Amino acid sequence: MKLEEGRIYKFISFRTGSAVTLRCITGNAVGDKFEGNQNQLWEAQTTPTGFWCFKNVQHGLYLGIEKGEAATNGLAIRGVSHPFDWAPKNGGSSPASFKLFIPFTKQVLNLDSSGGWANGIKIESWSDSGSDGQKWVINTDTTFEAPLEAGKLYKIVGCHAGTVVHLEDNKKVAGYKFNDGRNQKWKASQDERTGYWFFKNPWSGLYMGIASDTAEAGNGTRIVGVPQPFAWDVVPNRTKGANGKSCRGGCEVHSPVESGGLALASVEVRATSVAQLGSGAAAELGANDSEPPVTDPGPRG
Repeated sequence: MKLEEGRIYKFISFRTGSAVTLRCITGNAVGDKFEGNQNQLWEAQTTPTGFWCFKNVQHGLYLGIEKGEAATNGLAIRGVSHPFDWAPKNGGSSPASFKLFIPFTKQVLNLDSSGGWANGIKIESWSDSGSDGQKWVINTDTTFEAPLEAGKLYKIVGCHAGTVVHLEDNKKVAGYKFNDGRNQKWKASQDERTGYWFFKNPWSGLYMGIASDTAEAGNGTRIVGVPQPFAWDVVPNRTKGANGKSCRGGCEVHSPVESGGLALASVEVRATSVAQLGSGAAAELGANDSEPPVTDPGPRG
């Protein structure tokens, strides 16, 4: 994809799905959930030096750093009054995925990896490391809505192992080969106020949740069935599956806690795991998903 002069774009983090958002009070650029607000939209302009600059639609400021500042690791990116040069380069297999380099440096637009998953993640200058936090989907047509529809049944498939989220009789959740069991299907519903999702197993009436208080959750916290609705944030993630192919509909499912951002694995909460959500009805899936993945489910949790 090529950028077009005068066109309006949104910048979406390849890692979290956060949008580059210009805060009106601080003037800093941060990663927030995309809601279509004008402070999340940027007009692309060419500069006399042959690079690109991006002007915020709401505030009329440019994405960049102040004149005289040297781009160094951790320097906050903000809205500035002068056009600021960026050199977009393709950042991966997707034609809409870019890294934004500061010309003549190795510094790129970076989403702070320690920022968790909540709104307000720091956007900064950082040396190019190839991480997903430095890749941005820049496209007027890119939507980052969860591949879900409230009221429908889904199976949740681990992209890397190919096993599904399976509710056992003891209320524990484990990863197993899909067998069309009723304890492997989850009904999705959404909180319209927060946008978070709930997954309820209709057979048992239990929700997918965690075996501890949310504030105390950490890596290794077990996923279990709980009687009360438990909120999950679903963030698109174009990861690769176990077969090396793109994980269609790939997304991260994580607990929206301020301090962590704990991601769902088929058995445990882990910060790096990715889950794929596929409709429980084979007719609604792509041809490649008409048969569930056949893999060794590994040790039972």
